[in-house]
Amino acid sequence: MHWVLSVLSALSFLSIAQAIECPLSDNDPVEVPKPLPEEKLKLKLAPSKKHTVCMLARVSLANETASLDDFSLASKSSDYVLAPVARSYHKKPWQSVAGPYSDKVKVSCEGKKLPCTLRISPDAKAPADYKFFLMTFENRVTNDDEIISKFFKQSTFGTTRAMISEFHNKTYTANKKGFARWVKDQVNTTITPMTGHRAYFRSRADFAIKWQQKDVGSFVSQHPCDQYSRWRNYPFTGAGDYAAKVNVVPYGDKFLLIVYSELQYGAKVREVRGVIDRFYASNDAGNAEYSGAGWYLTGYGMGEGLNQQVWYRPADSQGKPVAGKGYKEYTQTEIKLTDELLNDAQYNTTFRVIDLPPLSNFTAMIAQRQPERAGGRWTGGGSHRMDLNLWETNRDQCASLGNNFQRLVGRSVQEDGTVKWLHYHGYADIPENTVESPLFDGGASRIARGLRTTYNVAPNFLNIDGCRLSNGPAYLPSKFDKTGSLGVKITKNNTIVCGSHGEVGKENDMPFWKASQFQMWPMASSVFFGKYDKQKVNVFFMTALQGRDQLRQRMAFALSQIFVVTQLQLDTAEYNTEFFLNYHDIFVRNAFGSYWDILKEVSYSPLMGEMLSFLESRSSAYVAFTEGGRESRPDENYAREIMQLFTIGTDLLNDDGTVQTDEAGNPIPSYDNTDIQTFARAWTGFKAQKRRGNREGYDHSVNRIDPMSVEGERRDQFPKMNLYQGFIGDNYPLCEDLPEKSFLRKGAYYYLRGSYGYTDFHSEPKSWINRGNIKRFDNVTIGGDLYNALCQPNDSGECNHAPRIQLKENLPCSGDECNLDNLRLIQINDVFYEYVRPACVELSFDAPENLKKVVDYRNMALCLNKKIPDGASSSCCTNSNNPTQTSVYCKFTAERTTYDMSVNRCAARGAEMCQAHSFRWPDAKCNHRPDYFQNYYPFVWTSSTCEIQARVGVDGFVALVHEPAELNTNQKVFERVDVNNTNYFKVDWEGGEYPSPDNNCGALPSCQVHNDDCLCKVVVNENSIFSTKPDNATEVISRLKIGAPNPKSFDKGVYRKSKDSTNQVLIYNKVVDGQQKEYKKTTIFGVKIQGKRVWFKNTMSDVSIEDKYSFRNPPRFMSLTSPETRDAIYETDEVLNHLFYHPNTPTFVAIRLLKRFGVSNPSPSYIRAVSKAFKTGTYGKKKWPVQFGNGSYGNLEATIAAILIFKEVTTPALDKYPSSGAIRETLISYISLMRNMEFKNPWYAKEMRMEKLDTQIAQMPYYTPSVFSFFLDEYAAPGQIIEASLTSPEAQILNSPTIIGFLNGAYSLIETGLNRCYGGFGNKATNNCDRSFVPRGNSLSYTDNPATTSFGTLTFNPTSTNSTDIVDEISMIMTGGMMSSKTKEYLVQIYDSEKSRLNEGYARQLLMKAIVTSPEFHVTNQVQNRGENRPDPEVPVPSTKQYKSIVIVNLNGGMDSFNMLYPKCATQHANYVQARGVIGLRNGRAIDATGSNQVCDQFQVHNSLPTLQSLYNSNDLAFVANLGILQRPADKSNWRRQNGGTKLFAHNTQTDETAYIDIADKFAGRGVGGRILDVLKKKGFKTGAVSVAGTAPPVASKSTPLLAVNPYGYEKYDTRTWTKKPNIRPSAKTTNNAANVGSSMYADVWSDLIYQSVAENDLLSTKYTQTQLTRPFPSTKLGVQFASVSKLMKTKDVRGVDRDVFFIERPGWDDHANVADPLQERFAELDAGLKNFAEEMKAGNLWDSVTVVLTSEFSRTLKGNAANGTDHAWGGNYFVAGGSIKGKKILGSYPSDLTTNGPLVFSPGIVIPTTPWEGVWHAVSKWFGVDDEDIPNILPNIGSFETEKHILQESDLFETGSG
Repeated sequence: MHWVLSVLSALSFLSIAQAIECPLSDNDPVEVPKPLPEEKLKLKLAPSKKHTVCMLARVSLANETASLDDFSLASKSSDYVLAPVARSYHKKPWQSVAGPYSDKVKVSCEGKKLPCTLRISPDAKAPADYKFFLMTFENRVTNDDEIISKFFKQSTFGTTRAMISEFHNKTYTANKKGFARWVKDQVNTTITPMTGHRAYFRSRADFAIKWQQKDVGSFVSQHPCDQYSRWRNYPFTGAGDYAAKVNVVPYGDKFLLIVYSELQYGAKVREVRGVIDRFYASNDAGNAEYSGAGWYLTGYGMGEGLNQQVWYRPADSQGKPVAGKGYKEYTQTEIKLTDELLNDAQYNTTFRVIDLPPLSNFTAMIAQRQPERAGGRWTGGGSHRMDLNLWETNRDQCASLGNNFQRLVGRSVQEDGTVKWLHYHGYADIPENTVESPLFDGGASRIARGLRTTYNVAPNFLNIDGCRLSNGPAYLPSKFDKTGSLGVKITKNNTIVCGSHGEVGKENDMPFWKASQFQMWPMASSVFFGKYDKQKVNVFFMTALQGRDQLRQRMAFALSQIFVVTQLQLDTAEYNTEFFLNYHDIFVRNAFGSYWDILKEVSYSPLMGEMLSFLESRSSAYVAFTEGGRESRPDENYAREIMQLFTIGTDLLNDDGTVQTDEAGNPIPSYDNTDIQTFARAWTGFKAQKRRGNREGYDHSVNRIDPMSVEGERRDQFPKMNLYQGFIGDNYPLCEDLPEKSFLRKGAYYYLRGSYGYTDFHSEPKSWINRGNIKRFDNVTIGGDLYNALCQPNDSGECNHAPRIQLKENLPCSGDECNLDNLRLIQINDVFYEYVRPACVELSFDAPENLKKVVDYRNMALCLNKKIPDGASSSCCTNSNNPTQTSVYCKFTAERTTYDMSVNRCAARGAEMCQAHSFRWPDAKCNHRPDYFQNYYPFVWTSSTCEIQARVGVDGFVALVHEPAELNTNQKVFERVDVNNTNYFKVDWEGGEYPSPDNNCGALPSCQVHNDDCLCKVVVNENSIFSTKPDNATEVISRLKIGAPNPKSFDKGVYRKSKDSTNQVLIYNKVVDGQQKEYKKTTIFGVKIQGKRVWFKNTMSDVSIEDKYSFRNPPRFMSLTSPETRDAIYETDEVLNHLFYHPNTPTFVAIRLLKRFGVSNPSPSYIRAVSKAFKTGTYGKKKWPVQFGNGSYGNLEATIAAILIFKEVTTPALDKYPSSGAIRETLISYISLMRNMEFKNPWYAKEMRMEKLDTQIAQMPYYTPSVFSFFLDEYAAPGQIIEASLTSPEAQILNSPTIIGFLNGAYSLIETGLNRCYGGFGNKATNNCDRSFVPRGNSLSYTDNPATTSFGTLTFNPTSTNSTDIVDEISMIMTGGMMSSKTKEYLVQIYDSEKSRLNEGYARQLLMKAIVTSPEFHVTNQVQNRGENRPDPEVPVPSTKQYKSIVIVNLNGGMDSFNMLYPKCATQHANYVQARGVIGLRNGRAIDATGSNQVCDQFQVHNSLPTLQSLYNSNDLAFVANLGILQRPADKSNWRRQNGGTKLFAHNTQTDETAYIDIADKFAGRGVGGRILDVLKKKGFKTGAVSVAGTAPPVASKSTPLLAVNPYGYEKYDTRTWTKKPNIRPSAKTTNNAANVGSSMYADVWSDLIYQSVAENDLLSTKYTQTQLTRPFPSTKLGVQFASVSKLMKTKDVRGVDRDVFFIERPGWDDHANVADPLQERFAELDAGLKNFAEEMKAGNLWDSVTVVLTSEFSRTLKGNAANGTDHAWGGNYFVAGGSIKGKKILGSYPSDLTTNGPLVFSPGIVIPTTPWEGVWHAVSKWFGVDDEDIPNILPNIGSFETEKHILQESDLFETGSG
């Protein structure tokens, strides 16, 4: 019994007045009182002692045979669950911790070392029986190397001895100050240069171009005369001669070798390769055999170089193989040319000759390995690199070659007079074109040599400051292709040329043996390492292994797991390398920069645009306009994920990471689905840049390198509410308020556009380039202020054009500048600059007196504020015979003016404004006819009046309705704002009240019902807010929403600073007649927000409807008349700002990064510290040697410093805290092993080749399963971690296949090097794995040349020969000093034993294998080893009970189930088509639903689902309609309120809800299938939880361990068969011994899985592999899983089970774009898998014992989006199948009306489910053997539903007697 403290009750809480001391570390825990229900506990606790951590924990039972009365530090960790409550460590004050009490403990301390008072609220989810204990753990670390190694284990890809030595050599101390200096050095690129992945790849890319081709993809060949050009003196090349036709022709006493190959586009070419003595090959006996003259066809297997083999077979003259003749091998010999041949007219036209220097001027390209080839063939000699520039000595011959290098032969006369003949061997010319050093001519010289695309990168926000004018003629940037839009090649001097990050050139002078031979896709060569798909993986590994910038690379990897792009979800991405490396470099470059920069780069990345499907997303109005009125919505995918995964998360957070809750205790969501739909409109208009050269990919392939562009006309033009009930656009000045001639004002930006007159920020047709009648403003006064600002002339008057210029002061106008309201392009001599107006907004509603009608050339009219300077063009009525014909006048093409400017210009011509019913252009430059545009029609001013009304939808959303006056018969209102438009946007109605048809539009005269909406006249009210001085800046920010220009941007004297100004609030009043007009609507207030000065106008603009309803006047960035790219960019930036500066973002990012750096459960104070560093942009104490950050919000240098140097990380005592640290990611563990044990590449293989990591360890770079990365941050492993309300994200990918896969891969690396032996991850097969590597003596030496077998080996040799020292050194490096003393003692024993049995080399191998198997290698906190084995799993015995199984088939991503099952009846099908639009289906496979009590009796299934139709018709399948996650029944009026306990529409939360069916988390972490198994196991059933899809939450069970099987192959553990090999199995058990209480929780997860995995592997590996199926299954993802489940069912007796729940999963159903084809393919895959499974079950008499349940997290929106895809929705249709199913019916309730008029459907086509998942699982549970009294333990929320209405009974779904 424990000593129990006395308890004093005091009102609403229990209070312990006397401070309680922590027990000593050797003493038993002290029991303290626990909070009672509805009462708080008040405890006063003394702080911990030095080097200790004192933990207050809630202790409950994990093992029913244990007792809380027996709890002690000597107890087994597996018997108890320790849920952390609070802690004190190393004499520091008490603090709250992660766990169930993170938000329930309030700590107040009297001082740093004085007692603290803890106020603890009860946990409603606490187990029924538990106690509170205080316990102490001590950890004194005196070995500095262990402390340093532990730090590097967390901050790098793995500790090395060299790193520890360097740390000491720099005299750093092994504490936070020393670590701070190391972090600072890693941040400093001068000390630690950055390793860019793209640059690493490109500098080592070296590939041949097919000899017939001038170029391949995006590159041209090097010129033969250039330095480093390649030449060869052997006949055949892998680059050009695969499948070539060869003619061996007698020629005197020798033979000619003539090759016929096919050029691009079908042309043929003949080339004489040279004279040979004989055409020899090797016969079957391996001897040389003469093949003779004739025709031959080359085949696969081209050995490059002399004495290398070329596969060939005899062919006829047509190039067709001769029947019966197989392939042989020709050995390449040196080519020769003779004088006779050179003078032979028959052949000498087939080659050209150039003189080359002697071979002493060449570098021989030495032998190179070809790992992919069988047997590992070598390339030979005969390849030469010319080291001089031939242009300098042989210019005439070089110039004569032109641009065609075909059939080129070089004559090289040696010093001794002999002649060598060399063929030109074209390798790709890969030039430098970086941001800092763009290619001088934009690639013009390469185009002259035949390349079809420019190299010139379009100017963008990443490269603009490095752009410059070309040195000579150059082509347009890539946005215009090479030719512009006119089909004419255009080159000009002074073209702007720009580069791209990481676009370095090939390092031609890199020694060949040092260079990796990367390839680029596409190219014709398979030479060297010609596999493309894993090159990006290899680059990642090589930089992780070799890079000195370890922290930068770790940070980049962490960020890449937040901003996921995976090749698995991108079309045609398998063979791409450079695109992905370029994307990853976003994180490498910005690892310590601003998170905002990452957000912006990612948001403009074409890969992310493809990944999250907003690339090519367009506004609803644009789609309707361009596609004949088609209804659509913008894609929602990115709008959702940028919030959920990249910035703010789903719930509002406190600074310490705890979740904010409402009065009912529910988390407060950060956003809702309406917000997603609103923000989706801000992610429209993005397009990929045009193709360009000098980057990987076909010349016609999409540009996946450069940032996307934004097209203003495709962007949604309407207001967008933000997350604070304000608007995107708040705080920005109104465009009408900008000072006159803003282009001359301080801060105005001008962007260099070179000699081409094109715009980037203004929407103009590309055809305007080079069009003669397009006139730019060129009447700038030479020598004037604006001219000088842009020209920046030197003393000689020559301009020094900068790429971007910001005016530093207000400039006076000069000449014609004074007659302008605005500028677009301005010409300075022969160079153009583009003016970019500052960001401003327009109010959506305006008073009629401020509006005028504007008309475009289609006679479309709308309203425009008269003061807008760039909305419409000037026009005048000058034809007295036609008073409505207007003449358009301009100073330059596309000029826009204010209305007043138009009036003045008309007056100057003696004309007036008019109604503008027809147009003429006195000046051709002003002609804006529609044929010059695509979908862009400029407007002109008219004299007519205008007003704006509001169309109010049923949900309170508003659409703008413009009412221009004086419309003639040819004119109509612009479609986007006419009375029938549906361009609704959300507004914030005062009091939440608005007119609707339900309230008769408020019974107001000014409102009328129109198409089920209310059309209302409105009044715009503008009032000043402050009439006196505001109290502070907060009041200004909260009350003012309309921004203002900087008052200093106005002319001097327009505004004057008020005497009321303070440091917090600057006040400027407008001056009228020399007097300040104080606190008027024109008054401007200036305050600082996030360190930046923001100006506000003292005005509030409201829109009211007869004083009954009102809302704030919404601002918008996008103009209705001039939708410019500029404004779309401004709006995008503001959306990013809104999310970036959201209060959640610092905390959300802090948590995500902490988890990626090995802190699975950071304390609230740790989160707060990292969040603060993010917010302040600084970290570090003044007394530290270094400080971090630049003081800017979002700075990642400060953030990572806080993560790595915070006191909780650098205090060794916390290594003993059970939930400190984390399980390491499998990928990091593997790389760490390579670094720890000093992996080295051999000289011949500088590029390592990795494979299988995605299937073997569930982690491979660029192969992330989904946007949610490899695992979820919130994942908790079953057992004590989830019971303690903690998380262990990395454990989600740990299961039997991945653990066995990891260990086998690690063992293989240790024993045989990096290859494929015994499950190794190297892409290299060996001929004899057992014989190849045999350690000798004290070093890892090898009997065979390691070059023949491996990509590299571990080369670690200990610094001592003493076994204890060796164990200490290796364990210190590999585990970071975490190895327990008991385990070390054991390791010394096995090392000495193995050394005695064999030698030191084998002993060291066994030691490494034992450590890599131990939990200490895989976790980052300490293990308390008990010294006794964990219990082995029991050997199963076959069950005598009837067998049943449930097979859960989860379609991950959200299946579009309303295209799986849909009505056939005419009326209902018409309703369905109306709701679904173009994505709806017409004719499917008919099924009869008579008797199902549905909306009609005839339904259809998708045409790709014949098996579903067949099973349905044979009574083996039933559909359940409108099924989904429900907290309570709901309808359109209450669905949010009724389901506030879940986060609808989010993948991760709804996937969990579908898996757990436990919306209140009563049985946290246990899936619905797992709970069924728990109940049945207690009833005596033998249960199995099986997954063939990795971790399986639906079958997570408390009593039944998960059996995970890799469906692609069952890998046996430790398969090496050598009889003398060291036996790792005893070590695997002992290093994973049982642990004491307080041991690492993560270690228990690892060790339990090791025991389970090895036992399962031994039990099933042979039986599973030998099990035969009666039919072949498809090789699809679902096919192999169904096959695997079929096999596993046949092993039920071996496994000893009578109840199985299986889990199958197919990802990829998240179809946000082009849903039709992918859905058809995946439905066909589902159907084929199910068909074979059903037939296999029937053949094995198991079909009646099986129930298949189809699930998906949600269905899709009924209405398609702009990309013909669908978005996240809710209720859907699913099926249950099996031999016992009472099929041929549709259960549930199919909606009667699928349009938004229906009672269950809300916009944009989201169906509210009527049947909860509880309804299906109730029936399935009953069939499976569950009794009624146990149903609440399986379906805890079932009581929220009416049984008869919502819950299916067993008899509803199953045949009588089937249970």
